[in-house]
Amino acid sequence: MSTLLFAYGTILRNDIQTQIAGHLSNTFLARLDGYRVCFGEWPYIVPDNMAFAPGRVLTDLSEEDILKYDEYEKLRPFSDLEEDRIFERRLTKIIGADGARMQSWVYFPVLERWRPEWLERRAND
Repeated sequence: MSTLLFAYGTILRNDIQTQIAGHLSNTFLARLDGYRVCFGEWPYIVPDNMAFAPGRVLTDLSEEDILKYDEYEKLRPFSDLEEDRIFERRLTKIIGADGARMQSWVYFPVLERWRPEWLERRAND
């Protein structure tokens, strides 16, 4: 069984996929309901019941590929300690463009560990 990874930010880029995993993955359009994408130092998602986060699902990933993406997303800019990770991977329900519901890995920010300057700035901030 292949592993699915929902991407909504930097991992969508072909050059980043090649840099991380050494190859491009097959993908399909999908969304994560109840979240929206924010653009700070890195793209991240936050809960929003009136929104959805658009993205693509990377398919046919091996366990080795997932570990490479984990390493990329570890983003421990100030420490090598596990408890300082600013993203974590969780198995989550997503919806494909065809309406099919499925489980996929998603990287969620651990915002209490983020520095204020890493967060999205809005025009009225």
